[in-house]
Amino acid sequence: MSRLGLRYAFAQTASVPDSAMPKSAFPPLDHQRIGACVESLCEKGCREVWGVIAALERGEVLPETAPLPEPERRVVLQELKEVMAVYAECRVK
Repeated sequence: MSRLGLRYAFAQTASVPDSAMPKSAFPPLDHQRIGACVESLCEKGCREVWGVIAALERGEVLPETAPLPEPERRVVLQELKEVMAVYAECRVK
């Protein structure tokens, strides 16, 4: 449940200070680093990117994604899928 959801859930019974709200176990996503990774991978070309997507879906950590924490690797995978959605014809069989 989100912070807002927890705050709403407790609003009727108690006042919950921000300091009592659960914090994420991960630091905020670094969107600049994610974008740079996606761009670097896309420079490899269509067929190579499909291979990267398959590897990331299997949970492999590639040299380009190794510096990223797991949540950022998941975002890279999602962004690559969105970019490649228009390139189905070059998919590796």
